Amino acid sequence: MALDQSPADAENNYLRVASSLAMYGVELHKASVKISNTNNSLYNSIIELHVGVCAIGISIFQNSIKINTFSWDQITKISFKRRTFYVQLIKNPNSSDNNSIVFTLRNYRCCKYLWKSCVDHHTFFRLTSLPKVNIVQFINKFRFRTDIVPNELIAKPNEKKRKRFERVSSRRTMRTIDGSSTLPASSNHHKFFITKGGNLKTSLFRSSSNVSIGKSESIFNKKSSLQSEPPSKPPRNISSINTILTDENEFKLKTPVLTPSDDQDSLQMSTQNLLLDDSSISNETSSFDQNVILIKIKPDIDGRYGFNIKGGTDKQASIIVAKVVANTPASRALLHEGDTILAINNIDIRNYSHDEIINMIRNSRERHLGELELLIKPCDETNLLKNSLEIIRNEISLNHLMEQYQTLERQKDGFTFEIARSQDNYYHNRYKDVLPYDQTRVILKTNSENDYINANYINMPINSTDIINRYIATQGPLPMTCEPFWRMIWEQECTLIIMLTTLFENGRTKCHQYWPNLLETIDFGSFTIRCSRETNENEFIYRELTILNKKQNLERIIYQIQYETWPDHDVPNNYASFVDFVLEIRELRKVNKQIPILVHCSAGIGRTGVLILMETVLCLIEANQTISPLTIVRQMREQRLGMIQTASQYRFACEAILYAYDNGLIEVNNN
Repeated sequence: MALDQSPADAENNYLRVASSLAMYGVELHKASVKISNTNNSLYNSIIELHVGVCAIGISIFQNSIKINTFSWDQITKISFKRRTFYVQLIKNPNSSDNNSIVFTLRNYRCCKYLWKSCVDHHTFFRLTSLPKVNIVQFINKFRFRTDIVPNELIAKPNEKKRKRFERVSSRRTMRTIDGSSTLPASSNHHKFFITKGGNLKTSLFRSSSNVSIGKSESIFNKKSSLQSEPPSKPPRNISSINTILTDENEFKLKTPVLTPSDDQDSLQMSTQNLLLDDSSISNETSSFDQNVILIKIKPDIDGRYGFNIKGGTDKQASIIVAKVVANTPASRALLHEGDTILAINNIDIRNYSHDEIINMIRNSRERHLGELELLIKPCDETNLLKNSLEIIRNEISLNHLMEQYQTLERQKDGFTFEIARSQDNYYHNRYKDVLPYDQTRVILKTNSENDYINANYINMPINSTDIINRYIATQGPLPMTCEPFWRMIWEQECTLIIMLTTLFENGRTKCHQYWPNLLETIDFGSFTIRCSRETNENEFIYRELTILNKKQNLERIIYQIQYETWPDHDVPNNYASFVDFVLEIRELRKVNKQIPILVHCSAGIGRTGVLILMETVLCLIEANQTISPLTIVRQMREQRLGMIQTASQYRFACEAILYAYDNGLIEVNNN
């Protein structure tokens, strides 16, 4: 070590030595590859490696020793699908070796991170000079990238900022003042089929992240985000605020909607003009916060509005919505827990006791059409999701989940099982206490003799969106129910089967094998099933099945994913693989959102219920909505009895929810 060097010389010498090291500037990613045994290709060995990404290309390390390097000039394409990462090299005309390298990473997130690292390094590799920064655009970034602002959008110094509150349910069509729909037209969905001889990998596991890095046309050769991002839209004029009307509830905004004939001066209307009739409250409107809305709710057929309140003058607290029951008029009106009620039926209730307010709500049923008018101040919705997750976290730490689970009713009151218990269908049920509701069961269409199968429709709407996750929950087929099983798949046009059980557990049959072995066929009545492909990856088996309707002479492709390591009445081995599995199902669902996914375990209620609960919660987190696992379980049990069989399954689902959120596995839409 030379002590007489200046700091600059020492740093320069350090960099010169460090840059000569094999691992300098290399970002390592743990991966594995499958190597075929030369003696018997049926047996493969798995080798653990590290994929290193650097400025010159991709290097392969084994036991910290570099064994190969592929420069960016040698690589023609990289892509990833689920946990599999593909590197395609330039074809060597003098070699018969495969020019593709396939790596398997721990999960989808690791695979995507490796792909993004390659993108960043290859972008740097292609640079011939430093990118020029447009200082004008850089400044405009903090002005929302709008160079010219219309006069009407410039706030006047003395003008009070107009507040507006919009709470919309996108499951219903919103209408603007000219009558046109504000919802975009739905795009055509891609069919979940591939042509005969197509590739399972390219159809079932395709990803929007696949990239091609050819020299002539490369997705890596992109402009900076400051130059490529389009300018944001200017603020909407107040006249574009929507009024939302539904068949059961009416939502009105505090600021009236202006017609095109209104004068510009009408924009300066007093904020005291609330959408209320003359009453004792009309002289005190200025005391209310401006961010208030009026909601009108009609009771259901049982005379219920569907919400509870707490507070009152005797409680020395404001009137707060304490609970909103799912699938009730209150929930459809998007009334939220935590909303403050300021007035009921045009009467200021701030000086009323709790019992007086309860009686006022009950007496609303005697009004015209039983309509209840609520003037509410919405709660801070930005923290609703986080607060609901903290409640789940506290319930887990206090061991209250068992008590919660025991409060659940196993079946919906008033629903019957007459068809399932009939003499003709009794032996078509795997378990005699797991039967489909008559009201929600799947009815077979093409067989006039018997339309029964042990299966229920389960639809899970996602609040504040137009998403409805559709499922068919069914039992593991018996030998005598395989033909009805495939007939149901054909009639419902299902293209994805999620199997959450093995064929045998602890010496007992859990599900009959309703598909043939690889490259074999099997007949079930008028249907012929062929297994075209089968891939075994860790805990999962992926199959491509072809179903032929011999009467119609038509074929379809069906994909099956089998989760092998999930025991009956138990939970998966870890949260990571389970959450990744559910995220994969969410991606596959996007191909055709209207077609139900068929899910089954053995009874079709335990493991099936956990999966449906988890996907529903991930969608709610993405939509920035409150999470109530208990409410979701009730909602599922209203469509098929006994969904989620054990308290341990319920606890696992709650812990998996927190795992997915805490690790950022699902992106929250804050808009």
